[in-house]
Amino acid sequence: MQISGKGGKDKCTAIDPTHSQISIPSVSYCKRVKRKLEREPNRKVTIATGTRSLRIIDAVIYKYSKRNGLDDLDKLLGKWVKGKTVVADTEFDAEDRFHQKVIELCGKGVAPLRHKNIPVHRTKGSRRKQLRRKWPGRSYRRRPLTETANSMLKRGIRETLRSKTVGMQARHFYMKCFTHNMLLRCC
Repeated sequence: MQISGKGGKDKCTAIDPTHSQISIPSVSYCKRVKRKLEREPNRKVTIATGTRSLRIIDAVIYKYSKRNGLDDLDKLLGKWVKGKTVVADTEFDAEDRFHQKVIELCGKGVAPLRHKNIPVHRTKGSRRKQLRRKWPGRSYRRRPLTETANSMLKRGIRETLRSKTVGMQARHFYMKCFTHNMLLRCC
């Protein structure tokens, strides 16, 4: 899938965690058996998307749906980070778990700071201080495009994973991402 996500002129990449459903029961069935639709099982998915081409560069899927997006970075970040700006939402505001890993891979990390009212001298971390002094608004404005890619993936190829084991669900999800990339490349 990483090979299919290459290409294009993506200097900025956005990371976004989302969920994929395992099953879609009908509303009437859930009412009859007294199940809540919002409590249906799902898988946590973190997607890295190129903000210009909308191709999925890399993706990670896990069984535990309450997992934090920062836990996925070890598997998600790779050689594709070199020379790119990696944009994420407030969930990824951690100096040593996000910014330092991106800097080690020769990239730039941009995530909004959680606490807005803290002065620069009390902010911890050199990259977070840089972001507090001069906010790169132009690159951060491209982050919502990863939501667009998530929406395209879920609407176009369905968000339901049709397998029983986690490994088969992961294979099914990666094939969906590959198909999404091929559709974008052909159109």
